[in-house]
Amino acid sequence: MKTYCSVEDFQSSMKLSIYQGERSLVKDNFYLNKDITIEIPPKPVREATVDVTFEINESGLLTVTAVEPTSGRQVMVEVTPKEAHLSEADIQAMIQKASLYRCEDNEAKRKVEEELRKRGVVF
Repeated sequence: MKTYCSVEDFQSSMKLSIYQGERSLVKDNFYLNKDITIEIPPKPVREATVDVTFEINESGLLTVTAVEPTSGRQVMVEVTPKEAHLSEADIQAMIQKASLYRCEDNEAKRKVEEELRKRGVVF
């Protein structure tokens, strides 16, 4: 499970886009053309949260579930292996690329985290 928090004061919903990949930055991963939008209670920035779980069953079906913990509101989306449009060779290539660029990805992630800290975003 991963917990995400609001990024604006009193926002009323959170949109999560689903990606496949091993890279640190979203731009370097494969967008699965699936999104989840869930209503959240309007609270100051970082106070509203959503708990997200990612589960893959034995047939390769990915289920992403988002839960707003105070209300128990839940939204889920499923992604079939066919919808992912990635062959085993594509997946292996993504894994190799992630390994190859690990140092660069870690540095890019560090810079993003540093910028977020400057803005007062805690994660």
